[in-house]
Amino acid sequence: MKTKMTMLILFMQSVFTLGLADAAEPFTGFAGLQEQRKIQIDFLQTLNFGRLAASGQPGIVVLDAASGIVQTHGVTRLPGNESIGQLVLRGEPNAAFQIWLPEQLAFSGAGDPLIARNLTAYPDTFGRFDPTGSAELTLGGLLEIPPSPIGGKYKADFTITAEYR
Repeated sequence: MKTKMTMLILFMQSVFTLGLADAAEPFTGFAGLQEQRKIQIDFLQTLNFGRLAASGQPGIVVLDAASGIVQTHGVTRLPGNESIGQLVLRGEPNAAFQIWLPEQLAFSGAGDPLIARNLTAYPDTFGRFDPTGSAELTLGGLLEIPPSPIGGKYKADFTITAEYR
């Protein structure tokens, strides 16, 4: 029995609310409801599910935001550049904030969209700026792979919203 392997290269780029820019370049965005209380978002590293080979059965890839560990079921990881997303929020020292991530993402590419769900932030989607006005977060999620996707690069742009609490 022959097993068909389809190679997929998956990565996400982010676009931030209130100040959209070309997502292919490193981007700094601002989010906030009041002009004098802006939250700056610096995306340091792209969330990247890496290079994968489908195996003819449905599969998933889980990229853990806390540990950076990648787990796969039903797909094969190929040597590549998977990475958790990393961002830094900057705002008022010691102020509380909250971010909102999309419920799901549709990766577009050569074939039907691939769906990522359960996007997570570590340590959490809410927190407090440190005394210097900075907070670091990492991003992860779960990517669903259909049994026979078309090989190629897939990309999803998404929005992160941040507000003071």
